[in-house]
Amino acid sequence: MDRSVAKFVEALKKALGGELISIILYGSAAREDFDKKFSDYNLMVVVETLGLDHLRRLSPLVRWWVRRGNAIPLFVRPAHIEGSKDVFAIEFADMRDHHRVLYGRDFVQDIEVDREHLRLQCEREVKTGLLGLRSAILERAHSLGGLRRLLLKSSSSFLAIFRGILRVRGQRPPGPKKDLLKTVTDVTGISMGVFERILEAREGKTPVARSEVLPLLEQYLTTLQEVASYVDGL
Repeated sequence: MDRSVAKFVEALKKALGGELISIILYGSAAREDFDKKFSDYNLMVVVETLGLDHLRRLSPLVRWWVRRGNAIPLFVRPAHIEGSKDVFAIEFADMRDHHRVLYGRDFVQDIEVDREHLRLQCEREVKTGLLGLRSAILERAHSLGGLRRLLLKSSSSFLAIFRGILRVRGQRPPGPKKDLLKTVTDVTGISMGVFERILEAREGKTPVARSEVLPLLEQYLTTLQEVASYVDGL
């Protein structure tokens, strides 16, 4: 793990003192499929009290963290976790199955996620993702380079949805992305070939050629529409 993570954890402990309850690492770094080029470190910070004064005090520290290419940490109170399982079912199920406690109490190991809440969020996220993808294509259609970057960067958000779909079907998703895509194909009957090709490019094995961009993008849209229809029928 990058030394900046340990430095950030120590700085949070100093800044929050006794109000800090827990710091939890989640996402790709906790699943051991971290990609330095495309991934960042995702942290959830559980704090006893969280008012405007706390946020203002933490702002310089968070800016330092974000400048190193990381997402803004999730700062939450304990009650928020228990009260948000229905709204963020995908995220909390992912955290529960793949996380590391960097400080304090493990708030997510015993989280129970309702199947219907999970299914509804999967449906909402994939359909929202499709809308966002179409809007992004409209903005970038003049640039093959822009469309190629869209393919490479947007795919990871859909992988989280795929993990949610497997959980709806009663299966624990495998951690490695390649295994995840194979399992999704086996369970749903929907070919994940386009995502496998994007994964190859993200891993630096075979870059996406300019001549591939439009065919891949067409297949990408078709696959996601199939996924949306599949979740709709679960």
